[in-house]
Amino acid sequence: IFIAALCMGAGIGEELMYRGMIMSMIRGAAGYKSRNGLILGMTVSSVLFGLTHLTNLFSTDDVIGTFGQVIYAMCVGFYLAAVYARTGNIWYNIVLHFFVDIASFIKTIFTSSEVTVSEILGGDPKGVIIISVVAGIVFLFMGMFIIRKSKMPELS
Repeated sequence: IFIAALCMGAGIGEELMYRGMIMSMIRGAAGYKSRNGLILGMTVSSVLFGLTHLTNLFSTDDVIGTFGQVIYAMCVGFYLAAVYARTGNIWYNIVLHFFVDIASFIKTIFTSSEVTVSEILGGDPKGVIIISVVAGIVFLFMGMFIIRKSKMPELS
């Protein structure tokens, strides 16, 4: 129950901050209905979202895993920004964010032992970064597909 509450709280707070506030403010300043304004808002909010995960270095000595998480979080953030732009409903983001976070705790939930990001991704430093980049690229492409030019008139 604690882990579920933690994941839901993180999803609510981070989605309201990065997609609800930062992305929306940048889009407003750059031209809310313009494609460039949308991509700028999505990109800046996603980079800031990813960089926020550097704070995990205060609670772990898994430096490679943390940098892999930063890369992955930036790209997932871009995808979540696209979902928000497409739906205009932050609750979709909160639910998706919850499932991403809860998935990272699966091994902890079932084994009662904490694991590092590097352990989840196989332990090999190069592999951790490669997996993070590849997974990130998949999320970037999904985000770009959601906001493709032909769908611009439908975006919130």
